Formats: sequence, structure tokens, C-alpha cells
Amino acid sequence: MTIFDFLQLLGGIILAIGYFPQIKQILETESCKDINLKTYILLCLGISLMEVYAVNQWIHGTALMFCVTNTLSLILVGYIIALILAFRKETNIKDALYATKCENSSVIITPCKINMTTKEVFDIVPCFYDCGSSMMEDEFVLIDEDEFPVKASENGVPLADTYWYES
Repeated sequence: MTIFDFLQLLGGIILAIGYFPQIKQILETESCKDINLKTYILLCLGISLMEVYAVNQWIHGTALMFCVTNTLSLILVGYIIALILAFRKETNIKDALYATKCENSSVIITPCKINMTTKEVFDIVPCFYDCGSSMMEDEFVLIDEDEFPVKASENGVPLADTYWYES
């Protein structure tokens, strides 16, 4: 093994390790809503083309380390794509309606998306309707015509994430 083979092996391992935080995040959150599938498909395509080159070089007696690390990267990117597809099932994310009820009986309804697994409410379309002199009374999501209360604040302080729950 030459110094260049060692550097290739070390660099390839470091690059492969770079995929592990993304894999860990997907597995912990069971969510891929902010991950671009196209990015990983293009990475997979590029690595696959380099894999053809690496195998050819290895067959001709060189670039074994490149072939090893490239194969590892291809496997990890493929795994990330599989995770994205598994956690982006159509049944997992649904369109819903976010409703705010004011004390004066008016109701503001805007579209949103919900994760049926984590019960997270996101992509709430902002509405700039003013309840007038009355205060906000209640918030809920409408899922298939059923109302579910929303936990959007705690002690009057808005939460960073909004979740619905079954009463």
C-alpha cells in the first residue's frame, strides 16, 4: 500500500462517515420532510458512475482503496434513499386544515400538512385575519372532517413545533 492508497482510504472513510449523522437523524426523527430526495439520487448516480471506473481500475490491478471506499459510499447513499422513501410514504403525510377559533365565534381556516406518525403540524399557511377585539379561543386541525386540538403554545408561549393530539 502506497501513501496515496492510504490517503485515498482515509479520505474515503471520512467521506463515508459524513453520511452517518444524516442516517441517525432520519432514524431518530422518523422524518425526511426537509431532505431533498433528488440530491441523494444524483449523488447515487455520480457514485455509481465512479464505481464503474473504480471496478475497472481494480480489475487492472490498481485503485483497490478507491473501489472499497466508493462501494461504501454507494451503500450508504443507497441506504439514505431507502430511508427517505420509507419515511415519505403518502399515508404518513396528509393534507389537513388548521383552524383558529376566536371568542367572537369567527373561525380562521388555512391549509396545513400533518405527519400521521409523529402528529406534527407543519407548512401552516399564514393568515393575516384579525379577530378584532376578541381573543383567540381555540386552535385545532381538521383531519378528514374530524377536529383534533392543537398544542401550539404552553402557558401562552408559542412552541417551536406544533402537534395535534386526540382528546
